Parts: sequence; structure tokens; C-alpha cells
Amino acid sequence: MPIAARTLIAGSLLLVLVKARGLSLLRDRTSWGRFLFQACMNSVFPFTLIAWAEQTTDAGLATILNSTSPIFTFLLTVLITRHEAVTCRKIFGVFAGLLGVCLIVGFEVLSGLGEETWAQLAIVAATISYAGATLSGCWSSVWASA
Repeated sequence: MPIAARTLIAGSLLLVLVKARGLSLLRDRTSWGRFLFQACMNSVFPFTLIAWAEQTTDAGLATILNSTSPIFTFLLTVLITRHEAVTCRKIFGVFAGLLGVCLIVGFEVLSGLGEETWAQLAIVAATISYAGATLSGCWSSVWASA
């Protein structure tokens, strides 16, 4: 099923749930601007980049590259927000997760690394977009509660 159809179905279900609970949608431009930004960072950009890249990138390698999201979330948190201390335990956790994905998918798929450079960089850009969306979502909830 195309990505747009799945997204439309999910959005429709969420709208039904909002109405069923007697809630109403926000009407201010600031909130909708944040929703739009979040939608682009968490869905539009990464889904488009990955869909394009998967045309020439091996699925196993794409899986490993896509699993770098926690690494970029960690790095962006350290570089931008600076509210978390860098510890050996956190660094170990990020790389242990990446190693686990490599073990499950298989290290042999890494042999294709660098063959379709632009497509592979697009997948990495998608994971950076996911990381940015994570931080944006966290900060949006902080701003909303302030």
C-alpha cells in the first residue's frame, strides 16, 4: 500500500478518535505550524528519501543505515540541546544497538556500502530527519507545558 494511503488512513482514524472523545482540533497557527514541521521531519522527508533510495539500495543495507537514527538522535541531543551528559554507557548503548541490527541483518550486506553513495546518503539523511523530529517533538512538549 502506498505511503500516502497509509498516512491518510492513520490520520482519518486519529480524527475519528479525537471526535469520539469529544475533543476538538487546535485552531491556532502556531500549533499547526509545529504539526506541519513535525510531519515533514518525521514522515514526508524521510519516507520520500527512503522510497527513492530503496530503488537502488539493498534492503538489508537500507535497514542497517536506517538503524542509525538513535546515533543521530544522541549526537543532535549532545550538539544542540546539550542537556544530556555524554557517558560511556550511552555511547555503548547506541553502538550495541547498531551492532545488534548488523548481527540480525548480516554483516555481508555492508559489502554494498559506498556503491550507490547518493542513495545511501539519502537514507542517512532520512535518519537525521527522524532524529530532528524526535528532538523537535520533545521541545514542542516542553514549550506547550511552559
